[in-house]
Amino acid sequence: MIPSPPAPLLSFFAWSLVLGLAWHWALGLRSLWQQSRRLHQIPCSQCRFLVNSPYLKCSVNPAAALSEQAIGCRDYEPSPWG
Repeated sequence: MIPSPPAPLLSFFAWSLVLGLAWHWALGLRSLWQQSRRLHQIPCSQCRFLVNSPYLKCSVNPAAALSEQAIGCRDYEPSPWG
């Protein structure tokens, strides 16, 4: 018969696992929050040059429209209707 490890040792490993998972989740949520804040800086949805077409998103910068490259776009002009 194999002897079982002492209860405090099992408790330590169990709590280590729980705290490690909580830490991993916290880092994931932090990363998600930072990415969300970054994506909310994209000004395209309020720009007058946004076409909202699946073929041509922006009439001035079609390759950068609705992406992180559009943050700080020099051609941004607020839309008169929104």
